[in-house]
Amino acid sequence: MVGKLFNDLLIDKLRFYINDTDFDINNRAAFLTNIEKVMSSHYPDNAYRLNTSRQRISLEFTPTRYRTNEGQTDTNLIMLEEQTLFELFENLGFYDLPENIYNSFIISKIHLTKNFYTQGTVPRYIEMLKKRKYRAGINPIQNTSNSTNTSLILSTLKKDSTNKNIVGDKVILFYDKVQELRDKASLNDIFLPSPLSPIDRDILPIGAYHNSQPYLSLQNLHILRCELQYAYSKKLKNISDFISNTTNSHDLRLATLLDLLQEENLYNTLERFYTNELRNRVFFNEPITQEVHLSKHEKLLAELIKVNKISATRLLGMYKGSQKNSLSRVLKKLQMTDSSNKLYVELYRKVIEGRNS
Repeated sequence: MVGKLFNDLLIDKLRFYINDTDFDINNRAAFLTNIEKVMSSHYPDNAYRLNTSRQRISLEFTPTRYRTNEGQTDTNLIMLEEQTLFELFENLGFYDLPENIYNSFIISKIHLTKNFYTQGTVPRYIEMLKKRKYRAGINPIQNTSNSTNTSLILSTLKKDSTNKNIVGDKVILFYDKVQELRDKASLNDIFLPSPLSPIDRDILPIGAYHNSQPYLSLQNLHILRCELQYAYSKKLKNISDFISNTTNSHDLRLATLLDLLQEENLYNTLERFYTNELRNRVFFNEPITQEVHLSKHEKLLAELIKVNKISATRLLGMYKGSQKNSLSRVLKKLQMTDSSNKLYVELYRKVIEGRNS
């Protein structure tokens, strides 16, 4: 069994290291040999990297590319079960390490992500998110990696950068996962490691999934990928603080995650962190859901704003006092009927509330 395709937390990247001097020469050689043996039996060569340079031992890998059989398509769409990840680290020998070594591994990169099925095409949601206002410290950057796929990056800026579009060390990334699979791997069909859950099957359109193989057709699928990317101790510390319910962490230790994994509480804890971060950084406005009917004049104003691309802030700046207050109420009413607001409500329900539809 594996996890669900939609709305399940995925650990899509994990990198950690330890100072080489912490190992004695005999234990070091045996440890590295075993890591290579275990990783090569479960992951493609380009899904992991064991590095021993710069007086450090580091391992970076993509947990979602875990192989359970030779017939499955190599993708990072579905997360292996928590028990399977525990057994992987157990076989790698981490739980048998001396306590001082076990506690010395430091995480230097982690990507937490989810797949969300959208009712409309993914670029519409990316465009809506790009136009929204974000809190201080977050900069929206629209990035087109090729002629077919556009992503949205919400990033903390590097303090020393002269170019404001330089991505910082905490990134929230939205992109079209189906288009990425087509562009990078030329895929149209995906053979899955095991049948999808009934919940996933209910979400997918008719004809997209075939249970006998099982395989997934990418034709007419809309999968929005929302990924939190963290690198270096300053931002990774936020995860450690969340887990420990403190503000005094200096870094994120691998032992912290391995302890949760052993308790079968890692996925649940990271999912709560993921949702909390997106609630604070992106979906901090409660959605407006009540039905709204516009008057004739309100419809004319909505059309005028749309055609002339006038911002609400600029329009409000033209008025004062009671006129401004009246206009503000009308603009809020228009926002409630705007199609982009409907897209926001849909994403809020899926990302924050965990709904499937």
